[in-house]
Amino acid sequence: MTLFIAAAALAAGILACLLLKARGNGFPGRIADRLVEDWGRAWRWFSVQAMVLSGVVQAAWDALPADLKQYLPHGLGLALSLGFLLLGIGGRLVRQRGD
Repeated sequence: MTLFIAAAALAAGILACLLLKARGNGFPGRIADRLVEDWGRAWRWFSVQAMVLSGVVQAAWDALPADLKQYLPHGLGLALSLGFLLLGIGGRLVRQRGD
C-alpha cells in the first residue's frame, strides 16, 4: 500500500509539472521568479531522480513483510535511502550534460 502511495505521489508530481509547463508560466509572478529557469525539465535531473529513488526505497522497505526483512541487513533501507539523498545533493552541485 505504501509503495502505491509513493508511486501515486510521483505520478501526481510529474503530471503537475507537465500541466504547468503546458500552460506556459503556470505560476504567479513571485513564485515563478524564484524557480530555476528550466524547472519544467526537473524530472530529467539526476538530483531529482536520486531523491525520488530515495522515497521509492523507503516505500518499498515499508512494504516488505517482516519475514523477508529478517534476511536483509538491519538498516539497509535507511542506508540506501540516505545514499540516494547524498547522491541527489551531489548531483545538484555537479554540472550535468546540457547545463
